[in-house]
Amino acid sequence: MASGPRSPDPDRLLQRADEDLAITDVPGIGSFYDGLHNPVDRVFPDRDLDQDLRKEIDLPIYPVKGVSITMPSRGWESPVQMPVIDEGRLFALAPLGDRVRVVGSAEVAGYDTTPSPVRCRAIVDNAISVFPGLRDCYDADRAELWAGLRPVTPSGTPLLGATPIANLFLNTGHCHQGWTLSCGSGRVVADLVDGREPEIDLGGLLW
Repeated sequence: MASGPRSPDPDRLLQRADEDLAITDVPGIGSFYDGLHNPVDRVFPDRDLDQDLRKEIDLPIYPVKGVSITMPSRGWESPVQMPVIDEGRLFALAPLGDRVRVVGSAEVAGYDTTPSPVRCRAIVDNAISVFPGLRDCYDADRAELWAGLRPVTPSGTPLLGATPIANLFLNTGHCHQGWTLSCGSGRVVADLVDGREPEIDLGGLLW
């Protein structure tokens, strides 16, 4: 097994984030609390905006389904040590601790989050055509298939900033670049909340 730096496991990071935030529903749009259950006075919907709330403010965001296939990396003699994106073959490959994940696909299927075994296998085959060693750890019967919805705007750019609802701010619509744009988007929205001028031109990003 090759040694070297490994990428953090996003599943564990998201689990920690969920544990740090508690939300309690009340009449209206709800009261929101931080990890210490202290009330907060501003709300930031994430990429999975509640459908009723989205209808209320009529956001141009649409669900586009992507899939992932996760498997143990043992058996692969020299697994990848860093994330890889192959735009020609439409897949990405990432090490996650002692696992490896293959992702791809962009399917318009409403709010259906059922992963297609056929589509997943096609993505894995694409990855194996570039990394033959992946075949040594792939087991179709044991691989974890998952599908999720990316929030996509017609322009492909996120929506940031205030809404007509008092103290409700947007940071959504990043499509498959949520992790990539998260820090910059967070900085922009933080500036807007505090009344500071953001450091970048927000043309096309404000709703």
